[in-house]
Amino acid sequence: MRGLIGPAMALSGVRASLLALNGTTDEFFPLTAHMATLRGLPSGADVRSSLVGNFDHGCYKVSGGEAASTIEARAALHADGGQRAFLRHHLAADAAYPAIPRAPVVAVATVAGATQVVARVDRPAGLDVEDVRLYVSTDNNYLFANTALSGSGGTYSVLVPGSLSAASSYFVDVQYRNRALLNPGRFTISSEPMLA
Repeated sequence: MRGLIGPAMALSGVRASLLALNGTTDEFFPLTAHMATLRGLPSGADVRSSLVGNFDHGCYKVSGGEAASTIEARAALHADGGQRAFLRHHLAADAAYPAIPRAPVVAVATVAGATQVVARVDRPAGLDVEDVRLYVSTDNNYLFANTALSGSGGTYSVLVPGSLSAASSYFVDVQYRNRALLNPGRFTISSEPMLA
């Protein structure tokens, strides 16, 4: 059809900073499509992901593995907080959002029948890390369980039972808080997901 722009061509022309927000169990835009989109961007593109565990286009209310209210609160944090942080940082030069952190870098190692997960977390001045969480799916990205990592100084870790095998998908999600005295803003940045 004439007049339509192919998605690959549109992606190759992106020059703006991007926040790619996606539900982990989205049936219309699964994590594989999320990753294909990121890979279609120009080399060196300024892009961050914010992945909402167990969120999709509505099925989460009956099959999300958690209370719908928990998933909805998580989705609001990712969507509202992420958009606010990106727009205020990039368009308004808001001092409450001095930087958009780089994505966490995740490493895993097998240790005596368990898996050690270590995340290196960006800690820009003016932002505090409130929560660092590992999300894991062993059922083709239908449900993600999560657990907190502990640490400080930019290195966080957790030891999880068993192996994160080739049949597991996982990512780390970092929740940041700015230092506004009244009603501080919160947002999240996720690592690149490792997909089964």
